[in-house]
Formats: sequence, structure tokens, C-alpha cells
Amino acid sequence: MNFNELKNKKIVIGGWVSPVTDRLKKQKVSTEDSYKNLKECGFDFIHTLYENSHDNEIIDALDNLEKQNIFGYIYDSRINDINYDKDARYNLIKEFRKRKSFAGLNLADEPGINKFETLNNLVSEYKDIDCYINFLPMYATYNQLKTAIWKNERQANKEEYIEYLNEIDKIKLNEFSYDFYPFDSDYGVIKENYFLELYLTKMYADKRGIPLWDFIQITAFKNEIRVISEEEIYFLINTSLCFGVTGIQYFTYFCPINNEYESFRGAIVDMDGTLTDRYYLVKSANEFINSLGDKLVNARFLGVDSNGYVSDLIPSEAKKNNDIKVNGQDYLCGLFTKNNKRVWLLMNTSFEGVRKYSIDANGLNIKLLNSDEKLNEITLDKGRSILIYEE
Repeated sequence: MNFNELKNKKIVIGGWVSPVTDRLKKQKVSTEDSYKNLKECGFDFIHTLYENSHDNEIIDALDNLEKQNIFGYIYDSRINDINYDKDARYNLIKEFRKRKSFAGLNLADEPGINKFETLNNLVSEYKDIDCYINFLPMYATYNQLKTAIWKNERQANKEEYIEYLNEIDKIKLNEFSYDFYPFDSDYGVIKENYFLELYLTKMYADKRGIPLWDFIQITAFKNEIRVISEEEIYFLINTSLCFGVTGIQYFTYFCPINNEYESFRGAIVDMDGTLTDRYYLVKSANEFINSLGDKLVNARFLGVDSNGYVSDLIPSEAKKNNDIKVNGQDYLCGLFTKNNKRVWLLMNTSFEGVRKYSIDANGLNIKLLNSDEKLNEITLDKGRSILIYEE
């Protein structure tokens, strides 16, 4: 099965930063065992970021990924440079494509509008390859949206971010990916526009007819993004799924190398290759995601129904009438249809504790996926969810 086929069968799970190599670390951690750990954690793909401009490291990563039936998006500055010799670029890609694990090329992370024309030219050249680009979040400054350079100025507003999205129309994409890390202050406090971003990007991806992928906050960096709790991680996963995200990516799998600008901590795997407590937490979360199968893949997103905590943060245009009635406090319910049948993902949005719900089916023949609970006795822990479907 190739990666395109996999994307039509399940919610795909990926990570930023592959195991590092000997060149970057004295202790060898880019071994077969490192990739076995990646597979056992439930990952479908990884972004191989540290193999830049070193052919043997890229090939080694792809070979290790292939042994585990995992896919890799390759970052290589030569391939991403349109001014680099074209024949040399194509010879490199030819070698990468010999591996079944090759998912595509990672062309850019958080580009500004000024790079879109060049990126479109690259995508046009690599027309039969999945060219992955990760785009900026709403809390970028207006100058960042234009040039990708951060300046100490105001954040962009909704209209300016929509302008950024519209400019992306110039680039042919197979998926729309962005990152938004909402937990940067007190426990459970969500950064402004988190839900607006989810809604706008989902509407944009649906308009383009492509899947929406986002990133789950794991690794802390600088003094800006903190290490978050288990329930906050589940909150991010399940709010994403409720808004129709079908590509869950973690920032980061392997802890990045610290530099003069950023310091990192709290990754799934430490810089020396040690599996952290995050590894086992994410493994459990991935087991849940994988248990959903294809229920939400290629489903039509209708909107959401909500009550209580975070309900006021959800844009009014995202809220739609629900065909079933959810009784209970502090919930978010994603509304979908697939093959003319309705599907719902119900989650507890509270950070205070367990919530209990009951469902009035309104005459519909509905069931809970992978659960022995009854429709009138659903119990969900903080940040957790359950899928409901029409038979």
C-alpha cells in the first residue's frame, strides 16, 4: 500500500523531526530500533528534517522507514532550491523514489506570501510528487504572513489571514497543513482564535477538495510554548478531529537540537534517544485515533454543536443544528455525513473532570463505536471523545 492509498483508509499520524544521525549526535540513535519505536508508537509517517544535503543519511532514513512500513516526507535544501541544478535535483529525487517509504518532499515550513510563486514553480516541476508545505497560523504577525520574518508588531487579523489563505490558491496542494499551539499560559487556557483557525482552514481545505492536517503541541520551546498535560494533548487531538482534521502530526517526535535561538524540551523522544513519558502517552492516543478507522476519512464536515466550556470561543458560523440531542455539560460534537449516513464525534471539553452525557437519537438508528456504554450513559474523561454513527 502506498501513502496515497493509506490516506484514504485512516486518519494518518505523523511527526516533525525524525531520529537524528551520527553527524549531529555523538551517540548513534538513528538505528533500526529507533524506527521500530516509531512504528510501535503508532506513526504512519515522519518528516525527515535532519538529513539535509547528506544523501546517505536520507537513504538510511528511508531504508529504516521502509523496514517498518512507515513513510517519510524528505527535506533537502538542494531539492527545495529552484536555482540548484535541475538535473542534480532530479537525480537525487530518483534515488529517493526507489524506496517504497518515500511519501513526498517537504518543501517549506511557514512560508510567507513572497515565497508562494517560487513554491508553485517547484510544485509544478515535481508535478507527480506529493509536495508538502506547512503554513503559518493566525497568530503570525502581518509581516510574517507577507515575508515569513517575525517583527515585534501586531498579530494579523481575520481578514489578513484569509488574504494569506487566498494567496495559497496559487500553489497546487495534496493536503493543507498548518500549526497552531494554543496552550502558552495557564493550564487549560486556550489561545485566542484557536477554533476560528480550525474552522477557516477546514473551510479552505474543503474548498480546495483536499484533506486538512494540523499539529499537536507536545514539545516546549523558548519561553513561549510550555509542556502540556495529557488531557490538553487529548483536547487538541479531539477538537481537531471534531473539525474534520484527518492528518494528526506531533511537534515533535524526536527532540530538536537546541541552538542559539531556541531551546526544546518535553518531546516524545529525547535528544539521546530515550523514550520519555510523552512516548507512552502519545502511543495510547494514537491507539485511539487508529481505532476510528475510516469513519471520519472522506466524510463531509457539516459543522459543530457545543455546550459550556469553550462554546463561546467557537465561531458562530461553525455551529450547526444537530440531528441528535446531546444532554450534558461541556461538550463539543463534530457533525459529519459519509455514504449518506451521519457520523458524530462527541468530546468532553472540560478541564475540571469527568462529564456524563446522554443522547436522544430522535428516531435514528445510531451506535457507539468500540464501546459497551449505552446512549443514555456515556462517560468521558477530560479531553476524551467517542464516535457515534448511524447504521
